[in-house]
Amino acid sequence: MMKYIPLMIGIFSAILLLVSGIAIKFHKAYWLISGYNTMSEEKKKNVDIKNLGEFLANILFVMSSIILIATLLMFLNQMVAAGIMFFLMLPVSIYTVIKAQTYDGNTREPDGTMKTGTKVLIGVVVGFLVLTMAGVGTLLYFSNKPAEYSIQDGTMRIGGLYGEEIKLSDIVSITLKEQIPEIQFKNNGSALGSQKKGYFKLKDIGKAKLFVNTNKPPFIFRKRKVRPADIKYE
Repeated sequence: MMKYIPLMIGIFSAILLLVSGIAIKFHKAYWLISGYNTMSEEKKKNVDIKNLGEFLANILFVMSSIILIATLLMFLNQMVAAGIMFFLMLPVSIYTVIKAQTYDGNTREPDGTMKTGTKVLIGVVVGFLVLTMAGVGTLLYFSNKPAEYSIQDGTMRIGGLYGEEIKLSDIVSITLKEQIPEIQFKNNGSALGSQKKGYFKLKDIGKAKLFVNTNKPPFIFRKRKVRPADIKYE
């Protein structure tokens, strides 16, 4: 069931954008346009709302398509292609922020040049979008990167996202299995396609920490001693 959750969220998001675009373009639901819906009536007179609505509706259709395609690619475990699709949102978003100003006369000086305050606002928004996408890209990279293992001085070290150090003396048993129990939900971790890292709840096991690619069996099951520090997290 858990593997369908990202798919359902992605499809819901795509449908929401699609419906919003239809409402704006064909039903003149301009109250959905952020910024315009809070303007005074005087300022609204300076906005070419018909063409602005047409433009933003078309952008919503494009974003809906991007999210739907990227979601389906993730579900099919095509993570690289899905990442490329998601990153298309950045240039589309930047273009939208800049282009939308051309329909708003409130952002212009009497001579037609853009007001300084508007330029600063656009710069801040674009900078925020770039930083956000850079952060998401970094997270996706490390989430999709296989964990690195090493054993030295009686300690097993697991590198990367959610990595940790485990004393070999704390390990009770190690077994090799072809399947892992059903993943019921994620407590605190990363679940990109078949790559699972972090804390999850497994059927018949309960809380477990995973560093696996569910498409590549066999799987190593490691059980360690329950320490006092662990009990309060169960």
